[in-house]
Amino acid sequence: MTLPIADRWFDRRVIDDAITQLWEPHVIPLMQCNIWHVAGRDHDLVIDTGMGVARLTDELADLVDKPVTAVATHAHGDHIGSHHEFDEVAIHPAEASDLVSPYMQSLDPDVAFGVAGIASLEAAGYSLDAPHFVTALPAGMALDDFVQHGARITRSIDEGDILSLGQNAWDTALNTVNVGKYNLGWASIGICTHALYEAINHAANRRLYNMYVTDFSHVQRMFTDAYCRLVAMKLFTLRVADYQRCASREDRRYLLYNPIVKMKVTTQGEEVIDLLWDVIAAKGFEKDMYFEMAARDIRALPKLEGTVHVNIALIVKFMANYFFMPAEFDDVPQRDGPQDDTFLFDQGPARGLGKIEFHDFNPVFDRWDLPNVNLFQEQIAIFKEFLMIAKPNEVQQKDVDFLLALGEIFTLVVYGQLILENAEIYEIDRDIVNQIFDFMVRDFSKFALELHNKPSSSAQQMEICTRMLRKPLSDLTQYQRVWEEYVHALDGEFEMNA
Repeated sequence: MTLPIADRWFDRRVIDDAITQLWEPHVIPLMQCNIWHVAGRDHDLVIDTGMGVARLTDELADLVDKPVTAVATHAHGDHIGSHHEFDEVAIHPAEASDLVSPYMQSLDPDVAFGVAGIASLEAAGYSLDAPHFVTALPAGMALDDFVQHGARITRSIDEGDILSLGQNAWDTALNTVNVGKYNLGWASIGICTHALYEAINHAANRRLYNMYVTDFSHVQRMFTDAYCRLVAMKLFTLRVADYQRCASREDRRYLLYNPIVKMKVTTQGEEVIDLLWDVIAAKGFEKDMYFEMAARDIRALPKLEGTVHVNIALIVKFMANYFFMPAEFDDVPQRDGPQDDTFLFDQGPARGLGKIEFHDFNPVFDRWDLPNVNLFQEQIAIFKEFLMIAKPNEVQQKDVDFLLALGEIFTLVVYGQLILENAEIYEIDRDIVNQIFDFMVRDFSKFALELHNKPSSSAQQMEICTRMLRKPLSDLTQYQRVWEEYVHALDGEFEMNA
């Protein structure tokens, strides 16, 4: 069979000054590997080398001006084809033998994998309909010319190996924590979701004083509050993922949003569990209940990846740019599909937080003309007045206790903004959104009162804090609809296996 001749075997994409991604476009998707060139100060890395159909070192000639180590993430044939071209080669010992003696010696899938190998791939959901691994060939090469050569391994990669040193190590560590902060939010959401189902299943089927527990008004209130807080946790955390996955050196807004996932979503998780525990009561202590574990483990999450206090102290650094110096950004779309999130693994220097810019938060609030959203906007406007005419004095700026109360209010504003952005994307029922801002208005008032009562608060600051206090506007018809159609309707919908 004759295949077309490829004008160029490799394609490439420059990620930044130090990282270039390469790939072989004429290799079928199943066997197409991402090849990475990483430029270092004294030494370069090439991570994985593709099929080895054409010489990779020729393609890298314009990128490389110092010694290079070729690293193999693993020894599948589509990742190690050109390792033999490099003088320095590194791989984990468990995969070393396949790099020294590659098994792939044909571009014909039947020959390379055998009948059993192809059957195993197809059973796992992979399709191998193509007659060859390639759709074209380099000039002067025939299909039968292909062979993979063994590489000489010069270094083993083991647990405990040092990946970064100096400033790069510091940046790498902090940027790893940035991702870890985000994941804690989902741990809290998962725990609360299971606990909510268990609590509603229990309460809706238990009778007390000749009534079902869910017929009591205070129980309905606690369940509805817990449900709305949990919906808000999910909306915010999902939206932060969009900003993470769209991030770049020019757009680092996620560095505000991620700490809020860590400190706000996890502490909201504690509130949700506390509300549910008041309903499930002694049943929550029984060893065969999920709730027994949930009530214990939910407490750990706010304490990981830096305490809540540490993250609020970080968040306060963004406050001036967020409120008073909005910048123009393109709208961030929903990012829930597969893509290569390259930037998250090369976030660059961890400094310069005070220079990060944010888009104007007002438009999304303006688009939600709901009673409690409008009240929340009033509170925001008064808080901005606080920051303009009664901002913390020199002593208060060094008072962590005072700044923590200030940071809680700032956090609520950002939390509300991203909740509303995502409520648009997911087309959340307006009654639910208004019910979410019922507790948001209450929480804003609570933190304003805390700020008012700080020992160092001035008379002017206390007066402004008093004006931030608001009572949510109650709509009984809306509240009952949310309770009946969204909260009580969860009874019997899900139950964990024993």
